[in-house]
Amino acid sequence: QAQALIDQYEPTAPLGGDSVMTIEGFTRFLLGPEGMAFNYKHQTTVYQDMTQPLSHYYVASSHNTYLTGDQLKSNSSVEAYIRPLKLGCRCVELDCWDGPDGQPIIYHGHTLTSKIKFVDAIKAINTYAFQTTPYPVILSIENHCSIPQQTEMARIMEEVFKEKLLVETPDPNEFRLPSPERLKNKILIKNKKLSREDDDDGDVTDDDEADEIEDEHKVDRRHQSSPERVQASSSDDDVDAALAPDFDPDRDDAWQ
Repeated sequence: QAQALIDQYEPTAPLGGDSVMTIEGFTRFLLGPEGMAFNYKHQTTVYQDMTQPLSHYYVASSHNTYLTGDQLKSNSSVEAYIRPLKLGCRCVELDCWDGPDGQPIIYHGHTLTSKIKFVDAIKAINTYAFQTTPYPVILSIENHCSIPQQTEMARIMEEVFKEKLLVETPDPNEFRLPSPERLKNKILIKNKKLSREDDDDGDVTDDDEADEIEDEHKVDRRHQSSPERVQASSSDDDVDAALAPDFDPDRDDAWQ
């Protein structure tokens, strides 16, 4: 076996015999698959148990998938969805906003990033979702669209994904998510669901709820601190006490 490795990685003629490897050959050996810390055979085969609930696994995910650069002024691109899917990524993000002519668009909202059509991204995902692996793809949708354009999003996904789109209602008697094995070649939608009380504007993302919670905390802190501020300023004696011990208000340079 050692001789086989020498023959495979040694680029020069043998020195002092057939059983000698130079530093260059040894370096090539360390950088080759036999020198990997992980079993290189696992790169091309799935060896884990894939029948556990989906929530039992780490999922290779992409954030702001559509961007080709920074989050302020870079380009959005359909190709930006193709590359991670071909690399085996199983969760991609779509930031969706109302677009012209009733067609949703994808971009990083309130920035200078360019925009792409939602339908173009969906078509690319449909083409490349399962080229590398059959395990399910999750579309993480940050939804800022109005109800009419959310309806258009649903229509597009049903029309493009067809039987790949997971639309079946979960069994209420099941308390565990289905397994990756069971969800092979399926596309899952992760999106904030509208309640009956939500108005027609839609736009019900987790980020918005977080902003509302933060605003509430600010109001609470304001109310809690107000009595203290009133009390601190209610007495001239309190103000004088807060000044330095050697402060003399009658001195000429006291207020400079």
